[in-house]
Amino acid sequence: MQTETNKVENQDNLSEQLATNGVEDQDLNEPLETNSDDDQDFNEPAAAAAEATATDLPQEIRTSALWDFYEVNGHESQTQLKLEELPFKQQEQLLMNDLIHVAIGMCGDYIKPKPREDPDDSYEAADRKYVRQFEFNFVVDETLLELVQQILPLASHFVGMQLIIAETDAWGQTNKALNVALGELTSDYYEMMQRLEQELMLDRLTLIKLLYYLEPTIWSMSEIFETLVQLERHNYRGAALLTYLCHRIKLLEGYALTQEIFIKLTKGAARPYMEMLQIWLQKGVIVDKYDEFLIEARAQPVDYWAHSYAVRIGCIPSFLQQTAEKILRTGKSLNVVRKCGKRFEPLNLQLDFNPSNNQHLLAIDAAFDYAARLLLDVLHEHDLLGHLLAMKRYFLLQQGDFILQFMDECEQELSQSVSQLLPINLEHLLQIVLGFSTDPYKDNLHCELHAAVTTTTGSELNAFDCFSFGYAVDWPICLVLNQRAIGKYQQLFRQLFYCKHVERQLSNIWKDNATAKQLNSTAPLLYQAAFGLRQRMLNAIQNLEYYMLIEVIEPHWHLFTQKLTQVQNMDALLELHEEFLDLCLKHCMIAEALQLHQAIRKLCGVCLKFCAFIKTTESQQLLKSSQLFTFFDERFSSLLITFLKQIIELTKNNTTDCFRNVVHRINFNGYYTEQLKREQRSAVDTEIEEAALETNV
Repeated sequence: MQTETNKVENQDNLSEQLATNGVEDQDLNEPLETNSDDDQDFNEPAAAAAEATATDLPQEIRTSALWDFYEVNGHESQTQLKLEELPFKQQEQLLMNDLIHVAIGMCGDYIKPKPREDPDDSYEAADRKYVRQFEFNFVVDETLLELVQQILPLASHFVGMQLIIAETDAWGQTNKALNVALGELTSDYYEMMQRLEQELMLDRLTLIKLLYYLEPTIWSMSEIFETLVQLERHNYRGAALLTYLCHRIKLLEGYALTQEIFIKLTKGAARPYMEMLQIWLQKGVIVDKYDEFLIEARAQPVDYWAHSYAVRIGCIPSFLQQTAEKILRTGKSLNVVRKCGKRFEPLNLQLDFNPSNNQHLLAIDAAFDYAARLLLDVLHEHDLLGHLLAMKRYFLLQQGDFILQFMDECEQELSQSVSQLLPINLEHLLQIVLGFSTDPYKDNLHCELHAAVTTTTGSELNAFDCFSFGYAVDWPICLVLNQRAIGKYQQLFRQLFYCKHVERQLSNIWKDNATAKQLNSTAPLLYQAAFGLRQRMLNAIQNLEYYMLIEVIEPHWHLFTQKLTQVQNMDALLELHEEFLDLCLKHCMIAEALQLHQAIRKLCGVCLKFCAFIKTTESQQLLKSSQLFTFFDERFSSLLITFLKQIIELTKNNTTDCFRNVVHRINFNGYYTEQLKREQRSAVDTEIEEAALETNV
């Protein structure tokens, strides 16, 4: 009995040491005596080897804070009693003492862990390294044995949890934070075991009571262990880890105690992630050492707003899935404000994740609204509306006198082929035209030649075919007037400018050339035919211009500026601007899907050929050119009827578009009505013939 008392006292001291220091790396059975002063010159490597041999602990384990049922020789009592020879009460006491020590990862006197190589069908082969089974070197009452077996899974799961913590500690900030939270849970576990040991020493504990006290912990530890096994098996890190923990919380509905433990673990694991999120939402800066955050920075792109930052699809926790785009825009907005050199006070956020509520979503919404207002204020400070008005003035031909004066000055240069044109001459002439303008953004305008545009005249590409304005913008206006937006303005400008050029040529052929005045009285019909054709061409081009400028661009611009005052964030502004440009491109018949742009270019090409023919033909030759007049008349009429027919077909199923207004304006007096009807009847007859042919076949 004295031996048993000494053993109990030894175990009590061990438990106190565990409760006080946690699982520290120290030899729990270090002898009290120290070496004398005469033994200072000892062999350190030999001493270390002797110490390792004395404790039978591998070196990698001895340098960590991990117990895994390693034998500690000093723990063994000198005389081990056989349980079956002892009274029931003493058997119970010794088994409880063993269970408490086994539950914290130490070997017992009567309960020993089996080697991990032993098969266990309840776990996959990859997970067996975390599971321990136990063997008993005693024979006791079946009741006691059954109670012991119900408690032992706690020991296996606890030690398995420690093994997984050690293995995943270098898996990133989120996994490390989870391990810290599990470490706090481990401290509570040790404290509970210390209290149970004290109860045992005071003889106030039975095996049934021990099971009763440990039953909630056994269930919770089982769930924690199963969760950690899944995390390690599927290599869950960062956002995937947080998502899986949230999933486990949902599965634990109805198990309040265990669910509360998982909520605490999830809050701890999410702490570094939420700190990264808070810095991003407050300053627009990414602090992400392990590439776990849902936002990543990219190399300097052409379109900064669209491509400078992106969402990592695989790094979005489930509780941020619906707000990922909002988070991205918030940080981008603040990033732009910082690049503008504007100082701002970071929003005071309480951004802690709690799986039991959605307070973090409210904080994200507040940060988004604050950042959006800041960025819009910066854009207005840099006069965004003034730049948009300049784009309308120069690219959408709002300032008619400017474009006419520019064409007067540059007509000779633009009439040259692209290979002969000197761009510096165009720039010089543009500066002359803009010299007397009071527009503050006139210096942003410059000339460009888009050689990708193809000519429809069959001759060498000239400057009128590919000329366009360019517009230089600084930060942050370039976020709105980016290359994509300016490209759409240039598409609109080229069509308007080309039509204006054709209109001028048609207006000038009789004024600038005296050929018409030299026609004698013997050719009135020829004169009338030529003049009538020129007037029909001019009417078509002018009505087309009027439609695009007055019936398309002006109404859409009016709606655009109205809605512009109501936008709440940068993306809404960009979407509104994009919508305005797309509607203008569509209704001005420039969109490729409509296939009307080429029809307009062909019409303009015929008009220019006709003008060139009139200008270059002598009066006597003109009298003999009735066949050419007939060719131009038929060619122009055919192209125009085809163009009008395409518009009518296009508007059959879509009455909301304003394309039909072009037909009404060009055919205002019904001149082309009969020809359109003939075309429609011919199309119907063709369809009937094709249907009959298919039926016979």
